[in-house]
Amino acid sequence: MRRLSLSDLNVLSVLPEPIKQPISDINIELFEGDNYIYLVDMTGNKFYAEYLIKNDFNNTFATRGEMNSAINQTAQSIELSVNQKFEGYSTTEEMNAAINVKANEINSSVNRKLEDYSTTTEMNSSITQKANEITSTVNNKFKNYSTTTQMNSAINQKADEITSTVSKSYATKTELSTAKSEIKQTTDNISTEVSKKVGNNEVISKINQSPEEATIDANKTSLKGKEINLTSDNITIKSTNFSVDKNGNLNASNANITDGNILLKDSGDGTKPKLIIEENGNSDNMIKLSPMWSYFARDGKELNIYLAHTTAIATLRYGNRQISSCVGTEDAFVEATDGINTSRMSADMIETPKVNQTSLESIKKNIKKYEKNASEIIKNSDIYEYNLKSEKDTDKKQIGFIIGKNYRTPDELTNQENTAIVLYSAIGLLWKSNQEQQKEIESLKERITALEGRTNG
Repeated sequence: MRRLSLSDLNVLSVLPEPIKQPISDINIELFEGDNYIYLVDMTGNKFYAEYLIKNDFNNTFATRGEMNSAINQTAQSIELSVNQKFEGYSTTEEMNAAINVKANEINSSVNRKLEDYSTTTEMNSSITQKANEITSTVNNKFKNYSTTTQMNSAINQKADEITSTVSKSYATKTELSTAKSEIKQTTDNISTEVSKKVGNNEVISKINQSPEEATIDANKTSLKGKEINLTSDNITIKSTNFSVDKNGNLNASNANITDGNILLKDSGDGTKPKLIIEENGNSDNMIKLSPMWSYFARDGKELNIYLAHTTAIATLRYGNRQISSCVGTEDAFVEATDGINTSRMSADMIETPKVNQTSLESIKKNIKKYEKNASEIIKNSDIYEYNLKSEKDTDKKQIGFIIGKNYRTPDELTNQENTAIVLYSAIGLLWKSNQEQQKEIESLKERITALEGRTNG
C-alpha cells in the first residue's frame, strides 16, 4: 500500500488515498554497520534475506570472531553442527546451527540470539524430515518493546497433506490481539482460514474448496474488479432482505431503477401473469400484468383490460355494477349494467331502458316561445323507410327522416352541422303541433255544439 508520493523535485507528500501496488522483488542494499528493516505486518509475506557475517575472511574488523564446526558420523546417523560467537560488538550475537541425519529422519535447526540491544530478539527455526512427513517451523519473539509480539510460522508436509500456519500475538497494556492464518491442502480439498481476536471479539474468514463444492465463510465478503462473471446452472442467494433460489424466484424488500427498463418475456401464449403487485397478500388490492391482459383491483373495484389480436376489451366493475367497452374487427360497443338494467351503445345503435334529457333553465340562454306553426312544418315534411348501408337488404326496415338535397326534412329538426336529427327538437315540434291541433279540435267542438243547437231549435 503506497501512501507517499515523490515529485520530480524529490519532495515527499501524502497521497489522498492509498494505492494498492503489486511489487514482485524488493532488493534492499545494506551498508557497513547496523542496518534495521521494520515490517509493519508480516502476515502472508514471503521474504528472502542475504547477508554476509564477519568471519575469518574479513577478520580485519575491530572485532573478534570465534567459530567451531563439527561433523560426527556413525553407522546410523550423521551430525553436523556449527557454532559461531562474536564478541566486541556493541551487542553479543550467538548463533547455533545443527543438522542431524538419521536413517529415517533429517533434522535441521538454527538458533539465533541477539542480546544487549535496546530490545532482545530470540529466533528459532527448524526443519524435520521423515519418510512420510516434512515439518518446517519458525518462531520469532521480541521482548522489551512497549508491546510484546510473538510470531510463529509452520509448514507441515505429509504424503497426502500440506499445512501452512502463521500466528501472531500482539499485547498492549489494555488488550491482547492474536492473529492466525492457515492453508491446508489435501489430495481432494484445499482450505484457508484467517482469524483475529481483539479482546472478546473474534473475526474468522474461511475458504474451503473440494471437487464438488467451494465455500467462503466470512463476516464480510468483497468482490472487486472491472468485470465479475458468475456462470452457473443453479445460483442461490440467501440474505435478510434479498434472496434468489435455483429456479430464479427473486425476493427483495426494495428496488430502485434509474433510466432503465424491466423486460418480462412470456414463453407461452401470453396469458400467464408476468407482473403481480399485492397489498399484504390481499387479492382485493392487487395488480396483474401480462402481455395479453391487465387486472387492477382495489376494495372490490376491478378493472380488466384484455388485448387479443382482433379484440380489445376493458371492464370496470364495482360489485354488480359494471362498465365494459369492446373494440374489435367484429364489433365495437360500450355497455353499462347494474345487474338488472343494461345500456348498450355501438357504432350504429343506442339501447337503454331509459333516456333522460337535461333541460334545466340554468344551462340555457336566449329563451323565448316557439311561434311557428309546427303542424305546417310537420305537414310539409316526409317520413321514409330504409336500411342502413351496414345492414343487409333483408334486415328489418328503419323508419325516419333523410337529410339530403332531394328530401323534405325540416331544418328545425337537424343539428348545427345538418348531419343529424335532434330528437329533443323533434319531440318539441310534435308537442307544439299537438297543442295546435288540440286548439283546433276544441274550436271545432264549439262549432258543432252551436250547429247542433240550431238544428234542434
